[in-house]
Amino acid sequence: MRFIGTVILMIAMVAATATGIDRLMIDTQEWITPWMAPNIIDNAHFVMTYGFAMCYMYSDVPFMQKTELYKIVRKGKKRWCAEKILAISLQGLIMAILTIGMTILIFLPRVQFDWDWGKVIYTLAYSNSIYKYNIVARGSQAVIDKYQPIQAMLICFLMLWLEITLLGIFMFTLSLYINRTLAVAVSIAIIAMQMTVYLAPLMRVLVYVLPFYWCRMSIYGQQAFLDIYYPSFAYCLIASILGLVICVTAAMLRIRKKEFIWNNEE
Repeated sequence: MRFIGTVILMIAMVAATATGIDRLMIDTQEWITPWMAPNIIDNAHFVMTYGFAMCYMYSDVPFMQKTELYKIVRKGKKRWCAEKILAISLQGLIMAILTIGMTILIFLPRVQFDWDWGKVIYTLAYSNSIYKYNIVARGSQAVIDKYQPIQAMLICFLMLWLEITLLGIFMFTLSLYINRTLAVAVSIAIIAMQMTVYLAPLMRVLVYVLPFYWCRMSIYGQQAFLDIYYPSFAYCLIASILGLVICVTAAMLRIRKKEFIWNNEE
């Protein structure tokens, strides 16, 4: 039910972020290409709200329904833990696919295929005369100038999958070491820290430890303030993979000594 609820919330978020683009297409008589995902997900408000939605999706960590106790006894702790980690990764994969797909489906039937970004996305990125449409998902000049559409879509999908999975496995691992409540609270706090990035120039160094912010492709290697630069794509990719390895290793080490005590809260 949490997954279904998160999907519904994600659809609402994409629809709200894409508001106004339909009116722009009708007025200009130009249809949009299927490459809006990197531009929608690049929106700071969208990616933060999306992070909160993912916290909700994984908020039942460590997923201890009554049937799980029997599975642990039958399969053993290590196998059960490995299966949960795999399930989190697959759930993240499905959510990433659905999110990318929704950024295309939301514009049907006004979608035309083109290997280039297309006039509508260029207009969203470079035009100063579209404020009357109240469009939230402005095209990102940094993304359009630096990447080809297919390349940008693949990177966007990869980073989205990695960050969703990293969040889920981090929450799972922390719940094994301490408890579910703290795992959810810490994860929400990390996502909420994105709001502090623009409070002061030096606060922008926090981007180096805020994984969901790494879904914003426009920040890669860009200058933030004076000699402060946002992390590169290589840093974000390596840090995400390293974080996954650390969390998985920590979870597998913990599960060997973990004693599950059933109570009404779990």
